Amino acid sequence: MQLTRFTDYSLRVLLYLSVDRDRNPPVTVEELSSQFAISRNHLVKIVHNMGQLGYIVTLRGRGGGIRLARDPAEYRIGDILQELEGSSVIDCHKVDCVLTGHCSLAGVLWRTMRKFYEELNRYTLADALDPDTENAVLAIHPTLEMLQHRRTMLKEMRFTPCGAPAKAKRCRAQPVILPENIRFRTEKAEPSKTGKS
Repeated sequence: MQLTRFTDYSLRVLLYLSVDRDRNPPVTVEELSSQFAISRNHLVKIVHNMGQLGYIVTLRGRGGGIRLARDPAEYRIGDILQELEGSSVIDCHKVDCVLTGHCSLAGVLWRTMRKFYEELNRYTLADALDPDTENAVLAIHPTLEMLQHRRTMLKEMRFTPCGAPAKAKRCRAQPVILPENIRFRTEKAEPSKTGKS
């Protein structure tokens, strides 16, 4: 069975939200898009769908974002996949098949898929976050300093994210320059000249 891209990205979002769950400010669609290199428009659809299914909670307004709706241990992998992928391997009525009504293959496939999802339900989202996975996800989470710096910059600018006045007709993207003391979690601090890190 090969997962659709939609399901693959949905699982990545759930894993990302499972780490550092009480973070303030919460995770945003823009952050997910940047960290996973996935189209923002595609992520908006994924987040909307997962909110409708009750997997995540969306927080609107200033300082808003998305969070997991429950503890990661309450998310069964099989249930998530079945909800996102569906349980039928083949739809005999969708495909114009001359064997419809006289073939037992659909029943065999359905029973096999049911067993597949039952086996996956032995595992939760928390089980998927072994130490290696958790560290990998944490490494792509921005640090608190980065989040605060971004919030301060946007607040002070009162402009569009590219730095042009809000009513400007053209807006060219400008590179974001972070202060030297802000780094990703995967970057190690370089010792300063005084010997303190």
